Amino acid sequence: MANLKFNLEDGLQINGAVHKEVELRELTVGDMMDAEAEVEELVIAEDGKPVYKVSPSKFAHEILRRSIVKLGELPMPLSKAEYRLLSRTDLIIMQQHAEKIDNLMVEKVTARGRANTAASAGLQTA
Repeated sequence: MANLKFNLEDGLQINGAVHKEVELRELTVGDMMDAEAEVEELVIAEDGKPVYKVSPSKFAHEILRRSIVKLGELPMPLSKAEYRLLSRTDLIIMQQHAEKIDNLMVEKVTARGRANTAASAGLQTA
């Protein structure tokens, strides 16, 4: 799994201490399922039937919050209340690093696909 360590510009101030050192990790399927369940809302559709709705922006924030392994000396997971205190600048920094992790995963899967294609190039399929 890919992890990235970096520093925030503003940091999160809790109990007089400013926490700037961050470590993000690659998400698991479980993280994504739990994040989706966390932001899922039961609403009534126009036809009167109940349906579940997921807000894409709430989901994005929830998966980012779950990917934080470390933020200074704060206990993890970071609470929603603590996450909401982050500056916009720091949010953008974390989103950029989360995107780097995503890109590393895509490169890894793509490389595996190329290796599988090369390995099976001489094989006939049924």
